[in-house]
Amino acid sequence: MSGRARRSRTTGAQIRAHLGFRECTVADAEKLTRWLAAAVCEAERRPELVRDEMLSRTRAERVEPPAGSTGSCARPCTRARDADRPGHGQAAGRRSRPAAGPGRG
Repeated sequence: MSGRARRSRTTGAQIRAHLGFRECTVADAEKLTRWLAAAVCEAERRPELVRDEMLSRTRAERVEPPAGSTGSCARPCTRARDADRPGHGQAAGRRSRPAAGPGRG
């Protein structure tokens, strides 16, 4: 790790400590996804408003938002929005391929 990357990581940790926040864990992201799906995405589908709700929730819980969530709709937002749509949710990344048959190589 370069000196610049090490300083950046240390500075981030110092800022979190000063503000009383902690890094977002996998468990935090999963909990946030469940909350978004149940409490927000039932009524709101616009990504920018779902993202705003997610950021408000992370501030209230003193958790740093998941990586990438400040500039765009983060993975928890996307997963929560898609959780109730057929073909989405937990199995979205595991879609099966069509069975091989005559002419399907």
